[in-house]
Amino acid sequence: MRENFLKILLLLGAAFYLVGAIVHYFGLTLFPWFDGTLYSPYHDSIIAMASLAISGFFFVTYLDPNKNLGNLRVIIIAALISGILTIVMAYKTDFVSLYGSTLKNSQAWVEGVSLIIFSFLIFILKPNKNS
Repeated sequence: MRENFLKILLLLGAAFYLVGAIVHYFGLTLFPWFDGTLYSPYHDSIIAMASLAISGFFFVTYLDPNKNLGNLRVIIIAALISGILTIVMAYKTDFVSLYGSTLKNSQAWVEGVSLIIFSFLIFILKPNKNS
């Protein structure tokens, strides 16, 4: 049961980053707080390529979490650090003066907290070395 839930989370992570790659590459809008003025074909293409690689990393780990404990550790640490840094960025950035709205701040907080929760869930569900 634990492994099934872990695999579902990893598959959702792979899907999230795959969708993120597509959205960034084509400059599509998925969220109500998307700001089209932030779209930059060069930077968003780089984000798309990185997201595609991360999606593949999640998918390979999903295929056999027991054989990919190292990958799981990287996912846990990266998600935790990314979540914390996203919250720090949200705290330090004055989104109102930049965009005239607090919606980007809310988005950053949701993303940061979600990444932290995701990292804890993966940590709790990861198999032991002896499994």
